[in-house]
Amino acid sequence: MTTEAAKYAPDDGTITVTTPAAGYSSGEVIQLADGRAGYVQGLRALVSGDTASIRVSGPVTLQKIADKVCLAGGRAYWDRSAGTVTPIRTADSFFCGTFYKDATAAATEAVVNLNARQQNQIELGGEEGHLFVSVATGTTPTATRDVQGFHKLLISSGTGAQCVDLLSVDSVPLADGPILEARINVQEKGDAAPVDIVWGLANGTSTTDADGITEAVLFSMNGNAADINAESDDGTTEVAATNTTADATEGTYQEFWIDARDPSDCHLYIDAVEVLASTTFDISKATGPLKALVLVEKTAGGAEVPDVRIDFLRVRSTDLAAQ
Repeated sequence: MTTEAAKYAPDDGTITVTTPAAGYSSGEVIQLADGRAGYVQGLRALVSGDTASIRVSGPVTLQKIADKVCLAGGRAYWDRSAGTVTPIRTADSFFCGTFYKDATAAATEAVVNLNARQQNQIELGGEEGHLFVSVATGTTPTATRDVQGFHKLLISSGTGAQCVDLLSVDSVPLADGPILEARINVQEKGDAAPVDIVWGLANGTSTTDADGITEAVLFSMNGNAADINAESDDGTTEVAATNTTADATEGTYQEFWIDARDPSDCHLYIDAVEVLASTTFDISKATGPLKALVLVEKTAGGAEVPDVRIDFLRVRSTDLAAQ
């Protein structure tokens, strides 16, 4: 009789591998053949042929990239060339887990839960298949998914008023502490005043004007300016669109975070750097729930063709105001 499982071995979060020709140093972070991250345990360097014990799960303290914020639950990447963990993927990095707790921009270390998957309530195109609804009004604006995998919102060259958006079906109660992450490329911002582009957390959408959304904390671009603004409204307190001093570069992806764990003081980040830190984005009077939104609209009169591309758009939540 054959068995389906010949042997059971307790999983203590480590595996053993044979040290390659280049050797291993103590504490070295490596990528295994199956794609997982690990670090070399022990206090001595290992040479070719030695048996190495590799830790592949659990919290581990790693050297952190300078001047970048890390938020608990966010994805972590190990940059081989720099020898640091980063929240923004680089050309020479690989996924190594999620951040176990927050780390400030000034911190030199961050704690990472090795190989842990990010748990999202809302995720555009993610593994859980969360649904987004696109609403298009006016003269043939479109929402499509490119063969390269990104989602594209495109206003056509017609001169009439147009609007197109992506709004998540699922939502997160404000009390659940939503954190939004989006990687967006404003491929073409449009070259005249009638164009508005917004993205972030909102209780709904609008087919004519993003200012009509009653509860939201958003990034925005207005008219033909490259300025990236931030704004919020909860029906009681409003922060009008304020220049973050960061600009969008057409054709370049940037990563945007909105941390609403404390709704009375939301924090906003562009490429893991906080913007408008002294501005209080207060949405505590919102009743919610909040959804993930990207919206592109223009008023009548222009023939602009704004083109917004979305690599990812996701929201996670937590019962902890900070960690």
